[in-house]
Amino acid sequence: MRVAAPLAALARVTLTDLDVAAFNAYMPSNVPDLRTAGLFSTELELDVARREGTTDLAVATATGSVRFADLVLSRRGVAEPIVNLPKLALGITKADLVTRKVVLGTLEIDGLEARITRDPDGKLDVLTLLEEAKARSASGARPAAAPVAPVASPAPAVAAPPPWACRSIGSRSSTAAEPGMTSRWHPLPCSR
Repeated sequence: MRVAAPLAALARVTLTDLDVAAFNAYMPSNVPDLRTAGLFSTELELDVARREGTTDLAVATATGSVRFADLVLSRRGVAEPIVNLPKLALGITKADLVTRKVVLGTLEIDGLEARITRDPDGKLDVLTLLEEAKARSASGARPAAAPVAPVASPAPAVAAPPPWACRSIGSRSSTAAEPGMTSRWHPLPCSR
């Protein structure tokens, strides 16, 4: 019997100005004809360690930030975007994959423009998008499951992981529409 050797790693991951439009081809089939544009950047510090003698993780944490610049969400064939967001930045104080707890830092949103319209029947376009996604999911747009081979012996019982928990430090937003005001702080509740 082989026993897993100890493993511990610290890593810094930096992505700068990754074009999110490159991922439009990978949208799930139940997502309506939405297209994204903009740039994604992240700086994360990762800490991973395996429990000695097992393949279970003892530590799996991340801290850092994620940012979007010039993010645009639009529907194919429609000139006006649904969302135009020049800047979105999220600080991650600590994300612990083992305990499934996330502590968010500052959320910064700058210059958000959202466009919601009514069609001739009076329906909001964003609600139509959601209904289309729901209908596509219900119609079985998922890939077929692979056949399951018989199991020789039952797998040992594994306790279900705890549910994810999230806590936030606060948020900051600024807009050009408020002359002289550069930021406001608001609590951002994400746990009960």
